[in-house]
Amino acid sequence: MANPAILMLRGLPQGTRLDAFVFFQIFRFLALMAGLMNTFLAVRQRRAEEESGRAELLAATSASRNVPTIATLVHGSVANLVLCAAVAAGFTAGGLDPAGSLIAGAAVAATGLAFLGFGLLAAQFMRSGRGANAVSTSAVVLSYLLRGLGDALGTPQPDGVRMSAAWPSWFSPIGWHQQTAAYTANNPAPLLQGVGFAAVGSAVVFALQSHRDSGASLLPERAGRKDAPGPCPGPSAWLGGCNGPPWPGGALDPRPPASWPVPWPGLSNRRPGQIRPWEKPCEALCPPGTS
Repeated sequence: MANPAILMLRGLPQGTRLDAFVFFQIFRFLALMAGLMNTFLAVRQRRAEEESGRAELLAATSASRNVPTIATLVHGSVANLVLCAAVAAGFTAGGLDPAGSLIAGAAVAATGLAFLGFGLLAAQFMRSGRGANAVSTSAVVLSYLLRGLGDALGTPQPDGVRMSAAWPSWFSPIGWHQQTAAYTANNPAPLLQGVGFAAVGSAVVFALQSHRDSGASLLPERAGRKDAPGPCPGPSAWLGGCNGPPWPGGALDPRPPASWPVPWPGLSNRRPGQIRPWEKPCEALCPPGTS
């Protein structure tokens, strides 16, 4: 079990008992799934609702603008309580110690609550649900990797069957709740870290939400095709100015620069006063003196 690759994937061994070995084998993956479930739930209930416009319709009623966030927190909390009960019941039904099974279920649920708070934060900063999901998923995976790194660098205990995590694990919600050591120490103290992180994240969300418009985000949206200026008519377009056609002499002209003044064959048939279709939107976009 001292193999760093096994520790990276499975976590820290906490004894040779069957129930401790089961926790060693499966807790990390349950926590990973709980983190993904909660981030998807938070983003779906907040950012996706604002994208669709339904949140704005709700804000137009007498309900407070904080009601959707409160509903998301209640929804997520109930879902994690159900998850805790399901994990505990499943382990107990498998013949494992009931007290340790309850600690294991609570550890999975507390991990989910921590990522519920992070998902709500990501929904405040990102403009789209896709972006918020990308940030939240990256945070869950990073948390798993930090936990794995901390476990791989862990220190064996004198008895030779237990290990202590290194410092990277303390930057990971999954690593926090691994310290509960279900079925051996049954330590509930690390659960407060996940619950506290969710509480602080929720408070920050309420504070940020009061300073932004519905549908807006704290990070500006990246410019896209709709923001790009069109081409501009006149000689400047043929010299590559005003985002004109990439030929001749434009930014994408594959010919040597010395040959740019020479028109491409078949492209010099502009009639006097003619404006090609791709040049029409540029009349209002080109600054004076550029054509």
